[in-house]
Amino acid sequence: MASALASVTRAAVSEAEEVDEPLPVCPASEPLPGVLDEARARFSAGAARAADGAFEEASQLFREAYGLVPRAKVAVAAMDADEQRGALVEAFELGTEHLRCFGPEPAIEEKLQRLATATAVVVIRLEDPSGVLVRLDDRSISRRRARDGVRLMPGRHAVRVLRDGATLERVVEVRAGELVEIRFGALPPPQPCLSPPLPCLSPPPPPPAEDTLVRLQGGALAPVVALAPSGSPIALAGTGAHLEIAVQPTDGVWLTADVFGGVLAARDFVGGFGGGGVDLELRPIEAYGLGFGFSGGYLTASSDRPQRLSSSGFFGPVLVPASIFAGPFFLEARVPIWFSEVAADGGTSLGLGVVAPHVVVGVGAPIAKRAARVDVAREGSSRCEAPRSGRGRGGQPR
Repeated sequence: MASALASVTRAAVSEAEEVDEPLPVCPASEPLPGVLDEARARFSAGAARAADGAFEEASQLFREAYGLVPRAKVAVAAMDADEQRGALVEAFELGTEHLRCFGPEPAIEEKLQRLATATAVVVIRLEDPSGVLVRLDDRSISRRRARDGVRLMPGRHAVRVLRDGATLERVVEVRAGELVEIRFGALPPPQPCLSPPLPCLSPPPPPPAEDTLVRLQGGALAPVVALAPSGSPIALAGTGAHLEIAVQPTDGVWLTADVFGGVLAARDFVGGFGGGGVDLELRPIEAYGLGFGFSGGYLTASSDRPQRLSSSGFFGPVLVPASIFAGPFFLEARVPIWFSEVAADGGTSLGLGVVAPHVVVGVGAPIAKRAARVDVAREGSSRCEAPRSGRGRGGQPR
């Protein structure tokens, strides 16, 4: 009972700390003795770097000078450098903090109005914020800041909320001057910990689906080509190569098309099998798949033995009983069943010519990724134009 009460107390304290999150401490309005000359030197160095077009270094020097002497002139210079290097959000945040700490400043207010129309604001609403971690573009933000709004550059941004292994995710695309609101429903409640020294046990999150859209893979063939003449079957040993493009239109479903495939087999004659095909493959797990398809090509024989099989085109189904993947490497078992022209009763006709079970051992590499899902004007999210003044509640710039 005591341990359960301790867990509840810690959760309540954590929630109170989140709600009462303090604002950043404002710098002293008057510079410390002996730092004015240092601030002037850094400001001059920043101005020189800005004149040379090195706005990244200029912004850093201006901000160092502002940390020593927080004057509006220095803040404006730093904001100008940030604008030149494309860091509009950083410029907006610096101007906002200056107004919060030191009061109105027309030059900064004018810049903030312009920056507000060039950036966007995303507000994140949580149905049950208790114990939730909020991440925006792979960086953590406080629940208070998520509720009040986060200023962002226009474009695509990913928002995730996490608690005890459960995750909800949205990808939103925002435009300049917009105010976008995203709402998340409640996540599963946290598991109770009756023994605080021991961590709560929760199942691991499922592995993410492979995000490859297009994959190029190829390898060597180790075939056993079984011919089907009128008498007993004849087995031929051989080798070959295989190159294909694989596309994943949806999770766990792959469509592959041969770019090139060929086998050279020999016994009483030398035969070359060349062609291509299309397969549909299902992968219940990322490391294993199976499927079927269709292939076709041309057989070139250097002699007329076996007499039943000669140079001709071929086609037929392909069985794929197993595809095993380990990182970029794969091993695939394939059984093509090919029909072609065969000699029988003094003539030729279409019949079963070759059954060619073989194994492909190779390597693959992704050449395109699937685009992330984008939420635009959907239930649970809304958008409106941001205020032109760039100010939020209480008259403070957001």
